[in-house]
Amino acid sequence: MTITTAFRLYVQKHYPHLNDDEWILDDTIFRKEQLKLEHLKRSLPEGESLFKCFCFIHAHANIAIYIVLDKTGKEIYATGSMRI
Repeated sequence: MTITTAFRLYVQKHYPHLNDDEWILDDTIFRKEQLKLEHLKRSLPEGESLFKCFCFIHAHANIAIYIVLDKTGKEIYATGSMRI
């Protein structure tokens, strides 16, 4: 599944009213120990320390959707959203 497909499926399920709106995309590589969200940290596999995160930020609704993958960007580990 591509990042775009995962994002669109998440939006359709949780924020269908924002499906066709303007989103800004950012990505980064991070270390597991940098995470502040404990539930997200627990969902990542043991033995790996580097991960890639794509963050879709809504231009007007103060919502960010994140997709966390392995450092190569091939396997999705977590998808979620937060108010910003």
